[in-house]
Parts: sequence; structure tokens; C-alpha cells
Amino acid sequence: MIALGVDKRNDENVEFYFKRMDGSGFMRDRLRNTSDVVFQNDSIVYYVEYNENRRNHRVKRHVMGESSGDQIVMEESSVDQIVMEE
Repeated sequence: MIALGVDKRNDENVEFYFKRMDGSGFMRDRLRNTSDVVFQNDSIVYYVEYNENRRNHRVKRHVMGESSGDQIVMEESSVDQIVMEE
């Protein structure tokens, strides 16, 4: 599986689309308000969600194919404490 991040308005507001490598095309799953995704496997993705000020706010777990809402893995009340290392 691959993730394709698209910035449609050139404002760094990326929307992620997911495509299976078996030729079956794109999945219905979409992630918004993030710039990073990490795969655990072909069915679980972790991502950092932005807050209204576009700062890293919480880490969420998304299960591909499920629409019941993503699980919050970590949330910081002070957004200055979440550090992204490159």
C-alpha cells in the first residue's frame, strides 16, 4: 500500500489518499489535517493531527476501511511539547 499526499490549494493542507499495490485502485479512506503518515501494516496507519492553528496536536490511529472514527493514541494539552524529528 502507498499513501499519496495531495496539496490541492498550495496551502500545505495535505489530503492523503491510499492505494493498494495489487492493482485494485484507490481505497475510500482519506486523512486530512496532517502532513505525516506512518504504516504499521497494510491496515493500520498512524498520523499527527493538526489543531485549528495548524500545529501538531494529537497522534491518531486509523484502521483502513473503518469509518467509526480514529483512535487518539496521544494528545498534548500544550502543543509546544509535541516534537517531530526528521
